Amino acid sequence: MRFRAARSAVWGGLLLAIATTPTWAQARSPLDVLREALRSGALGPATVLSYTATCEAETHDPFSSVTGVTGRTRYVERVDGPRQRRRIDYQAPGQLLNIVVLEDPTSIYQWDTQRGIAIRQDNNACAMLPSIERDRLAILSENYTASIVGKSTVAGRPCLIVEVMPVRQGNPWRRIYVDRDKLLPLRTENANGAGFLTHSMAVVDISYSIPGDPGMFQLPPGTIVRDDPVERSVALPMNRLEEKAGFAPIAPGYVPAGYRFAGGQVIRAGDSTVIHLMYFDGMSTVSLFEELVAPGARGGGQDWMPGEVGASGLSWVAPGGAVAFTLIGDVLPQELEKVKGSLR
Repeated sequence: MRFRAARSAVWGGLLLAIATTPTWAQARSPLDVLREALRSGALGPATVLSYTATCEAETHDPFSSVTGVTGRTRYVERVDGPRQRRRIDYQAPGQLLNIVVLEDPTSIYQWDTQRGIAIRQDNNACAMLPSIERDRLAILSENYTASIVGKSTVAGRPCLIVEVMPVRQGNPWRRIYVDRDKLLPLRTENANGAGFLTHSMAVVDISYSIPGDPGMFQLPPGTIVRDDPVERSVALPMNRLEEKAGFAPIAPGYVPAGYRFAGGQVIRAGDSTVIHLMYFDGMSTVSLFEELVAPGARGGGQDWMPGEVGASGLSWVAPGGAVAFTLIGDVLPQELEKVKGSLR
């Protein structure tokens, strides 16, 4: 299980550009409402909410119907906002029963409670370039519009339904059910570039408090802590990647409209070194992975493959067999083909 899939489970990494202000917040600007929502749902210096929530996440099959469920995960998330700590206990599926994820401002731990082993990952390795992190809202507002389209109830809490729609066809959309009073997203529905539902997350029950056990956000004494065997650098600008990786990245000449270079990571696992180029439009990411391969590797062919939740993936080896590429994004497949065709 990848750590990123467990981060900010209720928030889901989503940034909302709220275009209208609900009646209960008319005294505040939409930007103020947005800032409050961000503080409610993501760990950071301004986080103030604490809560305990039972959540269910579903993966949907966009090729058969918008309601076909292919996978379901259930977990309990506890957030200690003022101390910037998070704990996620998995309940289902069965292979995750003994897995707990602990997060603080510097580290993420995947703790196997049965084996007494925790794998540590640097929390900073999950971020993009500081300039992109700072300008997320501005980038999103250039590429998406959002509106409040109705009201609902999730986990007994009154919610506003916010739809975030792309300015350009072929980009994904999101529907978010936001707690009217706490401004915490309690349900999210994610669609891919073709408009088909691919992933949803819902809070089943929630309490805006956490149990009093002070040790629940810490590994117990005697736990064996190991660094993640997959080493990931922090996000780097393009001109620093060759020095870090030992080979020069190949930047695409084309990326979908609205996407900006958000940084590159150097990933090492054993003898393998991979450059990960990230392109971001304020809500979604297109990722290009590049790895040197052995001379004489077969090149020219390609395979479509499942990507991250809601995404498509395209994998191929360049003619001449020098570099293997993997391209992942939740835009339309033909957009990924254009990115591939622009690589020289």
